Amino acid sequence: MTEDQVRQRLSEAVWNHFNKWAAKETCIISEDDKGHEVLEYLEGDVDKYLENLFLPHLEQKATATLTPKMIRHNVEFSREAPHAHSVTVAGDFNNWCPVHTPLRRDNDGVWRTNVSLPPGRHQYLFVVDGQWCSDPSAKESVINLHGGRNSVVEV
Repeated sequence: MTEDQVRQRLSEAVWNHFNKWAAKETCIISEDDKGHEVLEYLEGDVDKYLENLFLPHLEQKATATLTPKMIRHNVEFSREAPHAHSVTVAGDFNNWCPVHTPLRRDNDGVWRTNVSLPPGRHQYLFVVDGQWCSDPSAKESVINLHGGRNSVVEV
């Protein structure tokens, strides 16, 4: 959906909700110059409606506490590979997808990217021109199911 379609759909939904609320709470029925019934709403009533609709959610969000899984940290992954054509990082944080998280090469031939990770231990490997390899600068590694070693980063 485009932004305009979403905006129109939300506007219609909010308008319908407002009409149901106003029918119970407050509205003025008057007639136009041709004798047709017209619903009128006071500006204060519209403000009251919006407060009732959104304020509880805003207050709930403001008082919510962050759990450790909600807190994320930017972690830089880098790999020196000056002659490589492509470098990606695959790990438990992206379902081990070898194309999901590409790195960019700088002028020195070092490939880098930042990944937002929740606290904990994360296993990963680099994929350099299609070849899976561990991170030589990783402080820790573990044996994987394929007989190789996964690099570990702790956040």
